[in-house]
Parts: sequence; C-alpha cells; structure tokens
Amino acid sequence: MSNRLWLFLLVAAAFSLTAASIITFRHPEPAEARDPEDSGTSGAMQSLDDWSRARAYPFNDIPPDAYMKAYQASRKSIKDLSKSPLSAATWEPIGPLDSDSRGRTISVAINPLNVNTVYCGSASGGLWRTRQSSIGGDWTRVSLGYPALGIGSVVIDPADTNTMYVGTGEVYRYGVAVGGLILRTTRGSYGVGILKSTNAGATWTKSLDWTYNQQRGVQQIKINPSNRNTLVAATTVFLFEGLILIC
Repeated sequence: MSNRLWLFLLVAAAFSLTAASIITFRHPEPAEARDPEDSGTSGAMQSLDDWSRARAYPFNDIPPDAYMKAYQASRKSIKDLSKSPLSAATWEPIGPLDSDSRGRTISVAINPLNVNTVYCGSASGGLWRTRQSSIGGDWTRVSLGYPALGIGSVVIDPADTNTMYVGTGEVYRYGVAVGGLILRTTRGSYGVGILKSTNAGATWTKSLDWTYNQQRGVQQIKINPSNRNTLVAATTVFLFEGLILIC
C-alpha cells in the first residue's frame, strides 16, 4: 500500500474521532439517565430548604420579624405564669416510679370523693393507680383486660365514682405529611377505643370498640353534666380531631 494511501487513512481516522467527540460534547447523556450519586451534589441545599419549609409552614418563608415577636411572646408567657397561684408551689415526684411503668404520663384523674385515690394514664405503660396520693408509694398497674398501653384520657363519674372511662391509644400525625414534606407512617401506642368500668377499675368492658381500626386514639373524654349517659370524646379521627357522641 502506498504511503499516500496510509496518510489518507490516518487523516480520515483522526477526523472521525474528533467529530465523535464534538457530538458527544454537544449532546450529553440526559440528566434522568445519569446516576444522582455521580452528579457531584451533596443535597445540602435541599435539606436546608426542607428545614425552612417545615418551620415556615403554611408560609413559604419565616416572616422577617417573627424572631423578635416570638421572643416578646415568650417573655409575656413567663410573666403570666409567674402570677399563677401554682408558681409558688413546690412539686415533688410521687410516681409511679416502678421500672415497669415505662412511658410519659399523659392523663390524670382524681377521685372527687376521695382525693387520695389518683389514676394516671401513661403513653406506653398502661393505667396506674395510687390510694395514697400524699405519699405516692403504692402505685399499682390497673389491669384492663385489653391490649392498651397508651391511655390518653381517664374520667371518673362524679355522681358515681365506681364508674370510670379510659380513652386508649396515643396517635400523633399518623398518615399525614408534616409541612407537606414527610409522610408519617408510624404512630404511638395502640388502642382499642374507650373502655368502661362500673366497679372502680376492677373489670372493664368496651364502650367504643375500635379493635377493627387501631390506628386511632382517644385523647379526651368529657361526661355530659346534664346527662351522665352521654360522653363527648375528642379523637384523632378526621384530621386528628373529632367529636363522637357515645350513649
């Protein structure tokens, strides 16, 4: 093969490689086809934006004068608390301190006819009772007979203190996006609705049966003073709050 032919082939090959490089440069691989980890970004800006949106919700940004307003509001709250008759009170822990109680106390009920008898509902330790509230050393767990560890409300009928109601389950933001960002698919402790006792907590029966859907919680119960057979219960149904009449 002649030298001129070899030279022609080398020049043609070089031209082809150069053209291919130009085409590749001008037509990069689509962004969706590339691995995000190869983009070189850390995601820090997105994390900061999410942090801001969660705190500014429902606004797009935190108002520029919000910090000072929040400071002034907190100082006013402190002044209001200092005027409370409870501000001079001395608090001492009375329990329950048992290692099996595990959980925050989220509800309290005092027997109106015997203030030494106090019931406490915990977030994950069930229902507890003391008959010596001034001492607080005899806390015992009240057996409900149902799988309810979270007790959001405890109510004693003032007309008949043997009649009691407990609202079970502690649910927070189940299945709802926080600030439109994170969908919470977990929950607190399971409940089975509202339980009723007519013998001061010795035995319990179902008043509101939610065993078919335990992703709910009863947070507050009130007895109608004009009709003791009617209760009003604030629950986590329908956007985390609702009123249900139970006769």
